[in-house]
This record gives sequence, structure tokens and C-alpha cells, in this order.
Amino acid sequence: MLAQNRFFRPLLWPTVATAFGLAILVGRIIDLREPDLNHRSRNAVFTTRDGIIWTHRTTPIDGQKGASGSRFLVGIAANSERVVIIDNTGRIAVSTDGETWSTGPMAAFTGTDPVTCLAGNDLGFAAGGINGQLRTIGPTLSGSWTSRTSQFGSTTIDTIRAGNVFAAFGAAGRISTSADLATWTSRTGAGNVRLTVAAYAGERWYAGGLGGFVTSTDGAAWSDAPKPWGEVPGSLTDIFYHDRW
Repeated sequence: MLAQNRFFRPLLWPTVATAFGLAILVGRIIDLREPDLNHRSRNAVFTTRDGIIWTHRTTPIDGQKGASGSRFLVGIAANSERVVIIDNTGRIAVSTDGETWSTGPMAAFTGTDPVTCLAGNDLGFAAGGINGQLRTIGPTLSGSWTSRTSQFGSTTIDTIRAGNVFAAFGAAGRISTSADLATWTSRTGAGNVRLTVAAYAGERWYAGGLGGFVTSTDGAAWSDAPKPWGEVPGSLTDIFYHDRW
């Protein structure tokens, strides 16, 4: 329970990961009692086993402000042994039970607020960012992150997802996939649509964003899909699968 004049704001995407029998929710606690606007919010992680009782967990990247501005969480991903969260500066927190968190190896990116997203599975983890920056690391997070060629050029990677392959998405319909986290291949996407959300389940990919929606079964060949909002102008803000899309 948060005190009066404090509230929790989840990430726009992805917000929740499931691991170790827990739903893990990431976002920010906003404290309206704090007079300094730069210190009004801080990273926060909550977990639940029943969807009713939520517990606030402490992580090593709960800090309020970075050297050049606010630090905020941008991604959460899990494999069978650990769950990882990352902030906009590349700082990492990792947990093997969802409750106790420790510092992981920092993903070194360049620029201001350079990190935008994170994905992972038992093959490893991938983090994307501005100017097409892409870093990967093995499933145990041992060693350091490796810089990869994303095929995005100077385009920001808006989101990365792990499915039958790893797939990165961004503006101008850009899509890039990898089966091994080392070599990334550019795919034909969705014209000028900025792909900001994506998901894989039931042997199918869906990705969308402002004004468009695409689908694939293998991550290599993509085609337009009917827009959930019909012909009315709209933008997809999230997508998920639970028995059906």
C-alpha cells in the first residue's frame, strides 16, 4: 500500500513478466509530496502470486536521478532461471526468484537516454536503443554485453521480443531478426509504420504501432494484417496472447 499522495505508474510496455510463479510489474512511484520535480519519481518493482496482494521489491537500480537526468525502467525480460530489468542508461538488476535483486553487468550504450527495450529467453538477452544500438549477453549474464550490428542504421529500436527468433522493431517498418543473437538480418516490414509493440505466441508474430499491423509465422516473411481498429485512424499500444490474441 502506497502512502497518500503517492501513486504507481507502470511502464507503457512491456509492463509485466511472469517468472517463478510471480507476476512482476515494473514502473515508477510518483511522490507528489516531493517539491523537487527531478526527484518526484523513482523506479519501482512489485510482485504478486495471486493478483491481489502486491509486494514492493527493492532493486539496485531504484535510484531517483542520473548524472544527466532522470533514470527510468525501460524493459523487463525473463528466462527459465532469472528475470532482468534494465533502465534507460543501461543499468541492470537481476533476480533468480523475483524477490531478491542484485546488480547485473551494465549494458554500455552511447548517447542520452540511449536504451529503449529488452528481451530474453534461454538463449540470452538483447537490449536495443537509439541509433540502432544493439547489445546481447548470454543467459546467465556472465561476462559483458556484446555490441551487434542491428541493420537499423541510425533508426531507434523501439522494441525487441523473443519468440522462435529474436526480433527488433522500429520506425519505417524496420524489422531485424536473429536466431543466435549474434547475426541480425533485416526483414521487409510495414512500409512507413512505426512498429512499437510486438508479441509472439501460438506460432505467430504480431507487431504494430501508429497506423499499421503486420504478422508473420517465421519472423522472416511479414505481411499486413487486418487492423484491430478497422479503418478508423488509430495506434496499437500493446498486444498480448492468452489462448487468443
